[in-house]
Amino acid sequence: MDLKLVTLDRIAEGAIPELFERELAAVLDNIDDPNTEAAKERRITITIGILPNATRDTATVGVTVKSKLESARPAGGAMFIGREKGAMAAYTKDPAQEGIEFPDGTGELGVVERESKS
Repeated sequence: MDLKLVTLDRIAEGAIPELFERELAAVLDNIDDPNTEAAKERRITITIGILPNATRDTATVGVTVKSKLESARPAGGAMFIGREKGAMAAYTKDPAQEGIEFPDGTGELGVVERESKS
């Protein structure tokens, strides 16, 4: 019989290195994400739970590996709320402004060039 002592790389049938590598990949992706704060700490936590039986001659082992990632920065904008066919609706542009003619003829805001007075 080849008895081996339990080590970090053998516990839970060697699951810890694989679980760690998965969480490390998630942390690295999060660091690379331009929508997160670069200088915030990310964290990987390895938890090993050991539950012995009543006679204390065996134990059940549970392993979890979790990462704490930086949340994406909040994004903002505006939406315009009105009614369409009696139901509430949200629009990307103000429906009250539809049909207003703009100087450049595109229906979009733009720069209006002024004629010089010379």
